[in-house]
Amino acid sequence: MEALAKDTDISLLDSWLSNIVEAAPHSSNQPSIDLPFQRWFKFKEAYSPRLVTDVVKEVGGKPRRIVDPFGGCGTTAITSQFLGIKPTAIEVNPFLADLTEAKLTNYDLQSLLKAKEFILSHVFSVTVSEEEFNKYPQSFVEPGLRGKWLFSKTLFETILKYKKAVSLIKDDKIRRLMKVILGSTLVPMSNIFISGKGRKYKDKWNARQSTPEEFKKFFELRLNQALRDISQFGSKLSEYELLRGDCRSRSNELGSFDLSIFSPPYPNSFDYTDVYNVELWLLGYISSHEECRMLRSNTLRSHVQVKRSYDFRQMGSRTLKETYDKLNSAKKELWNPEIPDMVHSYFDDLYGLLDNMSGQIDRNGSVVMVVGDSAYKSIRVPVADILSEISAECGYKTKSKNVVRRMRTSAQQGGTATLDETIVWLSKT
Repeated sequence: MEALAKDTDISLLDSWLSNIVEAAPHSSNQPSIDLPFQRWFKFKEAYSPRLVTDVVKEVGGKPRRIVDPFGGCGTTAITSQFLGIKPTAIEVNPFLADLTEAKLTNYDLQSLLKAKEFILSHVFSVTVSEEEFNKYPQSFVEPGLRGKWLFSKTLFETILKYKKAVSLIKDDKIRRLMKVILGSTLVPMSNIFISGKGRKYKDKWNARQSTPEEFKKFFELRLNQALRDISQFGSKLSEYELLRGDCRSRSNELGSFDLSIFSPPYPNSFDYTDVYNVELWLLGYISSHEECRMLRSNTLRSHVQVKRSYDFRQMGSRTLKETYDKLNSAKKELWNPEIPDMVHSYFDDLYGLLDNMSGQIDRNGSVVMVVGDSAYKSIRVPVADILSEISAECGYKTKSKNVVRRMRTSAQQGGTATLDETIVWLSKT
């Protein structure tokens, strides 16, 4: 590895990170959501860019290549770019993949300004047919389903016009960016918000629905923020690699690397694909419930909301066996009888991922994971301990396990802060 300072614009990096609260946990993205690029889309599941910079400092040199098999909103990848390191990210969710790639791409600012002018001047000259309203789930547009809807009919028509105007942009990179910016406006302008394990309607939503004029102003606000970020930090390195698809299979294609930093979904029955259902449908990434189901089936087996196989290999983790046996004994009391097999399959998926990566990581390489425990009927799933045990079978040794914060259990289980969130550092044996 080279010295970290070489080819790294430290002042640019420090300027980008200047708004992060030092005392905040590195596993939380909350202190970072107002950073340039990070503010393009609120992604609460991410960790802080500080985690990436701190890990890179601790490895004692500048890695050649940093890998993130759960790309998400691109935190690892874009921070790597600021450090002058080539990132590789894998992301199965096509909207999040576009979000990540939009952040990593270099742009010509004048071309972006022309694209902005084009959209704002053409958006209300395009037409939307009545048939186009019927391409989306019934709950999306007024009159909705069972008296509830995400958007009024006038606002929904406005959104579809913006979507059409964006689709007319010929440059692939700029069209992708504009699509991401449009995606960032959808939930904030809707009648719902994302909380806990899904979508909830806002208080008195029916009397406070966003108007087309408010949407226009909000879109311009988000677009102008992105243009300022690109203008200020446009000198970051442009080299990157993005693999779209399921990391369980695509991780075979990584090639040689020396550092991986990532956070997999936690085994908490939280379907992360469903959280981005609005963006996936409205931006055209999916067009049927079957396509939605297929995408959800290509994600890590961390939840039971979609029907699929929960077959798994037998692994040598004593802690996993004890946890699985406890869950199995309480199966009849669990809200879903497939939870024990889902938990075991979750670790089977991560075993396969770590095993794939083991054959490609350099001799002195490291894998750093942010993981979180879960609990079912007060039976705790100690994720960090289990991963430490199964990773040994894949050729790693555990360098450290540091608990960075405590998370709360569900309200049904008392809502107490008893679940560990842990940074697990593995090195190649």
